[in-house]
Amino acid sequence: MSTPTHSATLMINELVQDKLAAGEKVVHLGFGEAGLPPLEELRTTLDQASRDTTYGKVVGAAPARAAVAGWFSRRGLPTRAEQILLAPGSKALLYGVLGAIQGAVILPQPSWVSYAAQAGLLGREVIYVPIPAEAGGVPDPALLRTALAEAAERGTTVGAMVLTLPDNPTRSSPAGSASRSHSVGGGSGSPGCRRRPCTPGSRTTWSVSPARSGRAWQLRCRRSSSMR
Repeated sequence: MSTPTHSATLMINELVQDKLAAGEKVVHLGFGEAGLPPLEELRTTLDQASRDTTYGKVVGAAPARAAVAGWFSRRGLPTRAEQILLAPGSKALLYGVLGAIQGAVILPQPSWVSYAAQAGLLGREVIYVPIPAEAGGVPDPALLRTALAEAAERGTTVGAMVLTLPDNPTRSSPAGSASRSHSVGGGSGSPGCRRRPCTPGSRTTWSVSPARSGRAWQLRCRRSSSMR
């Protein structure tokens, strides 16, 4: 059995923490941490919840799910609490979504390191498609059509595409019209995919677009700097 390699992002974060603990001044560029204090309302809620030592619901506490549903509803996306699933971090949600979808995974190139790693753990083929010149987070539409056609020719089923808006690691975001035209595949003629809109989130949006029966649907996992 081969020895697992240390995650590059975790390794640099640990190195930075060691340097900070030693009193060195460091500009931390390893993790996407905002470095902002938590909301007072959040600290109060966490403090109150710490007194409850029972197991919670797997899908998340009902008041929290209702709050998330309300956040989306107030922004024009009607959502019910039963449609919300909470998890300890967006990576866990993304891994669960990819695990439920069969087929290859399309990733913009470059993209954050964990997406390909998660696909690899699930035994999924990864198809990289370069980003356009103006922004990252989405594949170049023309190159995406080519990649889909080539996958179809070799008999590869494309199951999902992961988008990040705004993008990590390029720290850019395509314009509204570009994000709509880039979304899933470049038109109804694309093999296995149909064009769907992709809405940028307030902080980071993972938009996972699986293709099924010639139609594409989306699951969005959003983390926001504010739930107000």
